Amino acid sequence: VRSDVRGQHGIVGNTLIIGTTAGAAHSTDGGATFRVYGPPNITGLNAAATVCESVSFYDGNTTGSRFVMAFNNGIAFPAQGAAVLTINGGTSFTIFNAGSGTTGLTNFNDNVRGVAFYSGDTTGNRFLIGSYGPTTFFASGGVYRTADGGSTFTRFSNISAPVLPTGNGVRAVAYFHGDTTGQTWLVGGDTLGFGAGNGGAARTVNDGGA
Repeated sequence: VRSDVRGQHGIVGNTLIIGTTAGAAHSTDGGATFRVYGPPNITGLNAAATVCESVSFYDGNTTGSRFVMAFNNGIAFPAQGAAVLTINGGTSFTIFNAGSGTTGLTNFNDNVRGVAFYSGDTTGNRFLIGSYGPTTFFASGGVYRTADGGSTFTRFSNISAPVLPTGNGVRAVAYFHGDTTGQTWLVGGDTLGFGAGNGGAARTVNDGGA
């Protein structure tokens, strides 16, 4: 098991999803039965991206049909993962990676480690992606934030303004749901591998403005 079903907002009523090294295990009956999501049934997801590192539901939807998953291939290089979004309980998926052509996914690293939905509004359009990349060398990765359901993203990294203090080696992202404006979120990073950055944790209270 890679991700905590409660700590990463992976449970809504009887619907839950668990990130594992063999994909994302999804249940709609409280765990009596599961369906596994991964490269075999997510079109466009690299066949090597079997590790589901993190999961997050949009809790504002009581049916649990809107969730995002972080996939990678278990190694830093070559990175072959993606963030994967569904808004209909797994009937169809949208993939976010370096090749998806999505506006704002600049220097995206496909070693995706963290995802987080903000559930404090009625839209379900606001979420974060944590992309684990090097601060030096190719200078990829960082935090990518969307407020329009993934149509566009804003990147926070070692070269953004302001600079992301952790560097680009992002392992975890999370919203503080006590903030009803969705402006407060946290980032966890490390210093391992490929000059990932300073590591540690960082918090913003103005949606990345500082």
